[in-house]
Amino acid sequence: MTTPRKRPDRPAHLATVTATERTAPDMVRVHLDVPAVRDAATFPLDQTDHYVKLLFPPVGASWSWDDDDADADLPGRVRNTLPREGWPVMRTYTLRSWDRDEGSV
Repeated sequence: MTTPRKRPDRPAHLATVTATERTAPDMVRVHLDVPAVRDAATFPLDQTDHYVKLLFPPVGASWSWDDDDADADLPGRVRNTLPREGWPVMRTYTLRSWDRDEGSV
């Protein structure tokens, strides 16, 4: 019997949406300010095909992220305490470009 592989730690980072662009009817480009991008050790970008998973609170959510929750397991706590309709909505985005000096992706 094999033991399940432990998933690597993927810490959460706060980001602020600075702009969006509709590039096709079913595609949106999202520009983010992500202070963690400035630190290569915290946010490594040394390989190809980088992506991020963005978690959005549902409309009318009774919770939100703030600076104190940046490294906490808020999504896990929300999933353990709220019904599914209160969970964050997750979307995966491929990183097209990033700027370490500006802290943007």
